[in-house]
Amino acid sequence: MNADARRKASLKAQSVNTFGKNYPNEYQTPTIQRNVKGFEKGDQMHHRAILSVFEPFFSGLNGAEKIAMVDELASMGVFTGNNPRNFTAIPSISDHQGGGGIHGLAEKYGIQIKGDNVRGTGKLRADNGELMPAANDFFEKIRNSTYDERIQALPDFINYGQDELDRILRDDLGFDVPTRQEQIAEYNRLVNKEHEEIVTQSLRQQVDQALEGKGLPRSGDRRAGAAIEALLALPDAHSGLLRRQALDGDINTSDQGKAVTVIADKVYMNKAINGNGKNGKN
Repeated sequence: MNADARRKASLKAQSVNTFGKNYPNEYQTPTIQRNVKGFEKGDQMHHRAILSVFEPFFSGLNGAEKIAMVDELASMGVFTGNNPRNFTAIPSISDHQGGGGIHGLAEKYGIQIKGDNVRGTGKLRADNGELMPAANDFFEKIRNSTYDERIQALPDFINYGQDELDRILRDDLGFDVPTRQEQIAEYNRLVNKEHEEIVTQSLRQQVDQALEGKGLPRSGDRRAGAAIEALLALPDAHSGLLRRQALDGDINTSDQGKAVTVIADKVYMNKAINGNGKNGKN
C-alpha cells in the first residue's frame, strides 16, 4: 500500500465516532469547523494527533480493533482523526506547515517522520558517527504487532510523542491546547452521557410495558398518574434519573408515543416527588 492510500485508510479508521455517527473523511466542512474551538473562516485546521504519527497503530487491524483503538486513545486523552476535539484552529499557514510551524518542528524533533527522509530510511548519523536505527523499521514493527501489543506501547508513545507535540503547540507556538486530563474528563463525560441515555431508554420501555398492561390511553391524566406509580416502583437510582431528566426538560414532552413524555409534566412530577400533592408549595 502506498503512502497516500495508507493515509486515507488511516484517516477513515481514526475518524470513527464511538458515541454516534462517524466523522466525515473531509474535514474542511461546516459540520467539523463549527465544532472546533476558536475556529474562524480562513483558519488552518491542524490535527493535534497527527494522522501519519498514529497511522501505524491502526494499519492491519480489523474493524472491531480499529474502533477499540479509537476508544482506548480517547480514554487516555487523545482524540483522533476528524473528531472536532482533535483540531486546533491555526490562523497562519506558516504556523501550520512552515519550517517553524507545528509540522516543521514535529519533523525537526523526530516525532513526525516522513518515510523517505534520512530518519525514516536509517541514513541519519548520530553525533558519534553511527547510523541511527531506521524509523521505518520501527513503524513496520508496530504495523505487524498484535492489537494487545500496540495497546501496551500506547502509554509511552503518548507520553514521549503526543505530549511533546502538544507542548510545542502550546508553549513554542502559543496556541490554546487542552491538557491530557481535560480531554480524559471530556471522554468520561461522553461515557456517562451515553450510559444515562441507555438507562433512560430501558426505563422508558419498562414504564411503557407497565402502562400497556393496564390498557391505558396514550396520553391524559389517567396515564400520567399511572406512569408516576410505575416510576415509583422502579429502583430509586434509576427512577431518580428519569425524574431528573423530565424536570430538567431533557425529555421531549411533545412525543406522545413514550410514557415518559407524559410524566414529564411538572405538576404531576412534583407531586410524585414531594408526596404532598401541592407541587412543593405550602
